[in-house]
Amino acid sequence: MRNPWVLGAIAAAFLLRVFRLDMAAIWLDETFTASWVVLPWGEMLSAALADNHLPLYFILVKGWTLLAGDSPWALRFVSVIFCCAAVPVIAAIANTLSGKTAAIWAAWLTALSPFLVHHGQEARMYPLFAFIASINVLLLARFLQEKSVRLRYGYLLTNVAMLATHYYAVFLITIALPILFVSARQRW
Repeated sequence: MRNPWVLGAIAAAFLLRVFRLDMAAIWLDETFTASWVVLPWGEMLSAALADNHLPLYFILVKGWTLLAGDSPWALRFVSVIFCCAAVPVIAAIANTLSGKTAAIWAAWLTALSPFLVHHGQEARMYPLFAFIASINVLLLARFLQEKSVRLRYGYLLTNVAMLATHYYAVFLITIALPILFVSARQRW
């Protein structure tokens, strides 16, 4: 969406998340991220999987740290980007389901959400999961409205990406399956 209100929400989300991004020391869960991304690729994947973490987030952060370094600010900046990227996607979900006014409200509620601000300043996988899950829901909503078969590939890809990011993906996929089943039955 190129709505100025949504663009303003993205800018506000970015400013809220980068403000004092490196002021706090790396805390317990972030130490896992910090210690794993400095390992060689194979060891990093083994360490994450051995600790019951899925690898996609750590792969992305390791790639980023090769460019930006492994300071607290650099480690957390990945979360800032994914958290901010979720704002227009969530606005697009609201626009798809309810229209332009709902999209503006959704963008601002996402940008100002205390939970997303908090997680957007941590070197953890939750903003990546929120971003991928938002794309997943958007594709599902558009599929249910448009019945476009080509959306299924993006939907399947986001399901795989969610499953490679966090175990909570099982809950979203489990909820979506009955929706897809009912939708398919209505077409039959």
